[in-house]
Amino acid sequence: MPMYDIQTILQAGINPSKEILKNSNALGRQGERVTPDLSKNDLSYDSMFSIMRHQNMIETLERYQWLDLPPGLTQDLIERVLFFRGKGVFYFNDKVDKFQFLPFALNGMIDEYGRYLRVNTLPFTGVTEKEEEDKKKKPESYVYEDLEIVYDLPYTKEMLEDIASMKIKGIILNDNSLSISQNPIVRNNYVRPVLSMMSTLMMIIHTAMYGAADHSLVQVESEGQVDTINMGINKINQDILHGKRYTLIAGALPITPIKTANSGDLEGLFGTFNSLTNFLKSITGIANAGVFDKKAHLLQEEQKLNGSNSDDIYYNGLRLRQEFCMLIQTYYGVKTWCSSKRGMSGAEGENYSMGEIDDVDDTQRSRIQDGGESNAKTDN
Repeated sequence: MPMYDIQTILQAGINPSKEILKNSNALGRQGERVTPDLSKNDLSYDSMFSIMRHQNMIETLERYQWLDLPPGLTQDLIERVLFFRGKGVFYFNDKVDKFQFLPFALNGMIDEYGRYLRVNTLPFTGVTEKEEEDKKKKPESYVYEDLEIVYDLPYTKEMLEDIASMKIKGIILNDNSLSISQNPIVRNNYVRPVLSMMSTLMMIIHTAMYGAADHSLVQVESEGQVDTINMGINKINQDILHGKRYTLIAGALPITPIKTANSGDLEGLFGTFNSLTNFLKSITGIANAGVFDKKAHLLQEEQKLNGSNSDDIYYNGLRLRQEFCMLIQTYYGVKTWCSSKRGMSGAEGENYSMGEIDDVDDTQRSRIQDGGESNAKTDN
């Protein structure tokens, strides 16, 4: 879609290039005025699917707030690995002197629970040309090999000695709780069927909206009357836009209108789309209004019931991330933390201030900055 206003460029004394002239919405290559081709912006399934997929990814990446990450790591780097790979491992790469969080592959050892005891880390996306050549010599192109994994806080003398000696350990983070397999369901994959349904439904809604338009065909007596009637119709449209109640046209009467049929249930289609949107939010762990259409206002208890499913999914992910942070603090001394972005309700905040409930989701946590004292709950 052309986006340039060539008249403004000309008035500024700038000589527009041929490429700008070609893509302008004002002038063509020879200086003629060009009307944009609106058909290039027609809705397509692929474009709608891409929009919804990206929106879901952003909502997922922004569910939590990562604090005090070590240099070289950001929230996007961690959450993107989890979204597209389902799991990753945190460790200090002494080859490049920085912390990394990357996908990994089993290095042949598991414990009695089936958990990986040693892994090889992998690049998140792609490899360099040299690594591509190395892949011909070995099955994988590893970033870091034979990395020992820890799952528990130290409870033996040997574990404490490893911490004191700053021995490199790997700490695995899964996006959600595992089932029988050590490979979690990748979030990017299991939301695709719902996104596909929503994209298909949007295409149906798009078609139904054309069918629901109040449009009529006009039958005239001859080909010669077409231009005259078109001018009259355009005049009517202009008068409507300018608030005029009557329009006079010259021509032979009567004109026979042919009404188009409207068979699309737009309200029902949009209701279904909203239900699918809420369902997608619920499996992502985002607060929503439930998957059923409500004809009346929701009561507070109904809202709590609708949100319970997404709350469990949300706090499952938060718990795993906070347990992961505790291991990082213990083995590397890095005060990384993952907190909830959901604020307490009024009742929860009052109960918390009275000491009747604990700050389970860490909503009241505040960090000590610049040597100042915290007036809220700390890590201790």
